[in-house]
Amino acid sequence: MYLDNSDTKKDNIKNRVNIGEENTVFCSNCLQNQKLIVQLLASYDPGDDELYDLTIDQYRKSLESRYPIICSKCAKNVNNELQQQNYHIKTRILNYQLQQSVNQFNSYQNLSFFFLLIWLFAMSYIIFFDTYTLAYHIYGMISFQSF
Repeated sequence: MYLDNSDTKKDNIKNRVNIGEENTVFCSNCLQNQKLIVQLLASYDPGDDELYDLTIDQYRKSLESRYPIICSKCAKNVNNELQQQNYHIKTRILNYQLQQSVNQFNSYQNLSFFFLLIWLFAMSYIIFFDTYTLAYHIYGMISFQSF
């Protein structure tokens, strides 16, 4: 049972990798350059750890100048793909926020009638006594009596 499930997961991962390679926006030359740069950076060893931190950026830049990671043809495809993904992400975020606001609105609608009555009673009590106090003080100012 567990072995079958793991085999299915492995197949799904393999399919995702294959799908990703088939639907890539990069040409084969760009993909080859990218793999080469990753391999060369992974095998880079100047011998001294302090020297590594100082020289890795220069080494990476020199590799990217020798083996460009993206050509002009692929740059257009990448920009289009990024714009599409940006649009899809924004719509998903907007959909999520809309769903959250609907859920919040529905939770307010689900308040019990008893809670609503208590709230109305408390508000009317406060308004009544504030009005009474205000009227009492206004009446005291109007009908001022000296002792």
